Amino acid sequence: MNRPATIASSPSAPAAAGSPARIAPVVSRRVFPAPTSLPDVTLRETATISDRLSPFRRHVAFLRWATLLLQGVLLLADRSHQSRKVAVAFAVLGLWTVYRTIQPLRHGGNERATAALLLAEMILAVGVVVATGGWTSPLTLALLPPIVVGGFLQGSLTAVGFGLCTGVIVTLVDVQRGPVGAAGLQRAIQWTGLLMLVSLVTGFGHRLISDASLKQQATVVQMSELTRANTLLAELHRVVQRLPSSLDLADVLRTTTADLRTLTGMSVSAVLLRDAVMQSWSVAEADGSSLPLTLSTMQLPPAAQRCATTGLVVSAAEVATVTDTAPSTGGFEGLSGTVISAFYAPLRTRGELIGLIAVEDADVLRDDDTIRQMVEQFAEPAAMAIDNARWFGRIRSVAADEERVRIARDLHDRIGQSLALIGFEVDRIARTAADPGTKDELVGLRANVRAVVSEVRETLYDIRADVQDGNGIADTLDEFLSRVSTRSGLGVHLDAEGAKPLPVRQEREMWHIAQEAVVNVERHASAQNVWVRWRSDGVGALLEVRDDGVGFSGASGRVDSYGMRGLRERAAGIGARLEIESRSGQGTTVRCRLIE
Repeated sequence: MNRPATIASSPSAPAAAGSPARIAPVVSRRVFPAPTSLPDVTLRETATISDRLSPFRRHVAFLRWATLLLQGVLLLADRSHQSRKVAVAFAVLGLWTVYRTIQPLRHGGNERATAALLLAEMILAVGVVVATGGWTSPLTLALLPPIVVGGFLQGSLTAVGFGLCTGVIVTLVDVQRGPVGAAGLQRAIQWTGLLMLVSLVTGFGHRLISDASLKQQATVVQMSELTRANTLLAELHRVVQRLPSSLDLADVLRTTTADLRTLTGMSVSAVLLRDAVMQSWSVAEADGSSLPLTLSTMQLPPAAQRCATTGLVVSAAEVATVTDTAPSTGGFEGLSGTVISAFYAPLRTRGELIGLIAVEDADVLRDDDTIRQMVEQFAEPAAMAIDNARWFGRIRSVAADEERVRIARDLHDRIGQSLALIGFEVDRIARTAADPGTKDELVGLRANVRAVVSEVRETLYDIRADVQDGNGIADTLDEFLSRVSTRSGLGVHLDAEGAKPLPVRQEREMWHIAQEAVVNVERHASAQNVWVRWRSDGVGALLEVRDDGVGFSGASGRVDSYGMRGLRERAAGIGARLEIESRSGQGTTVRCRLIE
C-alpha cells in the first residue's frame, strides 16, 4: 500500500433539513499510517537475473586477468617469443581486459547486439593469436575468455561450436603459411580439444547457475508477495480493531438510510446495490417503505435510471421536465410509488458504480438545490463505508470458513467423544439396573444419546466437508449427497459427468452454494427428490440444484432473504450469476452460472 488507507465510517446524521444551523460533515474519517514501504527487491532482483551474464561477471573478470598475467609471465620467461609484434598484441589484450573489467559484457533483451559483441571479441582473440604465430603463439590463452563467455551465455552447444570454429580457423591459417608437420597437427588437435572441453564445462556451469538463478528469482518474488500480504493483513487487523462498528454491512446500511432521512427530512430512503453480473439492483436497505428484494434496470424509476447512466445526482422533477411525462397531479414515479419529491445519487468507489441511494417523499415538495447538495455530499462517504463493509465481509467469510473447520475438529475430538462415553455409561447402568421401569427409561435415554451423537456427527461432517486440491467439487458433492440421502431419505441424483476442475477458490464457493441449497431442500422443502447438476469446462461452470418440494412464492421467499442474500454474496464474490426459480407446490431451482 503506497498511501494511507482512509476508512470511512458510517455517515453521521447532521441537522434536519430546514434547520438554520450549518450542516455538519456527513462522515467521520480516520486515517491510519501506511505500512512501512517495502524495498523494491523484486524489481532489482528481476533486473539482475534478466542479465544472464551477471552471475558469472566476477568469474569472467578473474579469468581475463589470470590469462593475461600468465601470458605476461610466459613472455618474460621465454625470450624467443619476445618481439615488437607480440608486445603490441599483448598491450592490446591488456587494454581490452581493462575495458571489459570496467564495462563488462551484458546480456539484456537484445540477443543480436550481445551476439555481435561476443563475436567481435572472438575475432579479436583469433586475430591476436594468428598475428603472433598461430598455435605456436605465446598468447594462445587469449582464446579462453571469449569461449568461456560464450558457454556462460549460450550454453554448451554454442560454446562447443565456438571452440571448434576457432580451432579450425587457426589451423587453416597455419596450413596456409606452410607445412605444419605431425607436431603442428598434434598441437592443433590438442588446443582445439582443450577449447571444446572448456566450452563443455562452462556450458554445464551455465545450466546449473541458470537453474539456481531461476529458483532464486521465484523465491524472491514469493517472499516479496508474502511480505506484502503479511503487511496488508496486519493493517487490516488494526483497522478491524479500531473501527468495529463501520465494518458490519448491515449496520452501515441501517445507519446510512436512517441518516439520509434525518439529513434530508424525506419520508423514504433506500440503498440499492448493483449486481454487475445479473444486471440488476438489490434493495439492500429501505427505511420508510417496503420494497422488493431485487429490481431490474427497467424497473427503476426514470430518474434512477438516468442517475445510473450519467453518474450524477438526478431528481424526478428533472426527468419529468425533460421527457414531459409528469402526470397532471404533479406526482412522479418513484421506488415507493407516486412521489412528489425524489432524488437519486450514485455510489461510486474505486472508479466503479456500486449502487444508488434514493430519498423520496410523497407528501412534501422539497427544495431542489438544498436536497441535491445534501445528497451529493452524502454519497461519497456512504459509498466508501458500504464498499469497505462489503470487502471486509468477504474477508471475514473466508476466515469464518477456516474457523468453522477448526471448531468442527475440536468438537469432534471433545464433545463427540464425551457423548460416546455417556452412551457407554448409560448402557452399563442399564445392564445392572434391577428396576424394570428404570431400565426402560435408561434404554430410551440411550436411544436419545445415540440420536444426538448421530446428529452431531452429521453436523460436524457438513461443517468440515470442503473442496481441497486433491478432492474436487464432484467428489465432495457425491459424498455429501450420499450422507444426505442416508439421514433424510431424500432421493438424490447427481449429474457431474465430464466436469473439468476450476481454481480451488471458485470451486469452494460453488460447493458452499450447492451445500446450502441442498440443506435448505432437506430442512424446508418437504421434497421427495433433489437433483444436482454440475458442469465445468475449467473456465466457466454451471451448478443447478432442483427439488420437487413445496416451493415458495415471492412473498414467502422474503422470509429467507438472509439466506438468499448469502448465496448471492458468495456468487458475486467469484463473478457468478445466481438465479432462483420457485412456485408454490412446484419445487425450487437454484442455478449458479460462472461465465468465462
